[in-house]
Amino acid sequence: VAQSYSKQDRENKKQWWDLSMSSRGIAKDVAKVGIMQRLHYDDLSGHILRTEDDWVHICLPMRYVPNAMITTPLGWNDPRKKEGELIFPSLFTEEKVSYLERKLSVDAEGQLQQNPVKESGGKFKEEYIREVDAPEGNLIASVRAWDAGGTETGDPTACCKMEKRQVGNRIRYYIVEAVDRQCSVDERDAWIKRSAASDGAETVVSLPRDPGAAGVSQVEYWRNMLAGYQVFAASTSGSKDVRSNPVASAMSLGDVLWKKNDSNGHAIMQLIRFPKAEHDDIHDAIADAYNYLE
Repeated sequence: VAQSYSKQDRENKKQWWDLSMSSRGIAKDVAKVGIMQRLHYDDLSGHILRTEDDWVHICLPMRYVPNAMITTPLGWNDPRKKEGELIFPSLFTEEKVSYLERKLSVDAEGQLQQNPVKESGGKFKEEYIREVDAPEGNLIASVRAWDAGGTETGDPTACCKMEKRQVGNRIRYYIVEAVDRQCSVDERDAWIKRSAASDGAETVVSLPRDPGAAGVSQVEYWRNMLAGYQVFAASTSGSKDVRSNPVASAMSLGDVLWKKNDSNGHAIMQLIRFPKAEHDDIHDAIADAYNYLE
């Protein structure tokens, strides 16, 4: 699911279809069958339906929608008649489907109803996302910002490594990595320490400083753990929405780019859905990384 939010991943699949699959079996007039759960309005199924007109489209939403499909050349159509009727109620009961609808939120239109819609309205819009093979220009500074969870079942720990670079006469910011992980306190701290060693001493480690004495004590512990590295304590006070306004603005202007990475889809999905995503830890890490470099 997360990969469907990576424009590069979608383009790769469409290119594979258009350039490789288009010639397969054409000499023998073979029939092609594609079976897919819809995940994004611009996924492979959406691409095929928009660009090729010789397909028979069988669409079976979880809840029956009149006229979701037209009768096939063989005379078959969805046998359900009552709007909202479940497709397989003995397996997917009303209770289970209602739970999935709440859990999937906006994704339910795609994964359950097979009719994904383009998300809009949030400040991180999909058209702002630009993925590149590698950062360009001269490195000015780099930071890895952390949003530190500490439980195996609650909010995950997330981090964002970001670079500030001079590209010609323009300053650009590159998201090199943005990931999250469910982990215990010990696993989290081990991950922070490994990442600092991998990034090198020139990359600042930005860690959250919660209000009060406990926050000060936690930062002091991290400073001792990361002796030899640059550690910055980032304030976590104030609205998350306000903290991410600067990076959202820069991204809309094309000044924040993403280095191509398999984990981008998950991070982009969370960012686009903010503030309605189930978790916002990657969002917070990206905002803190940009605010430090800016």
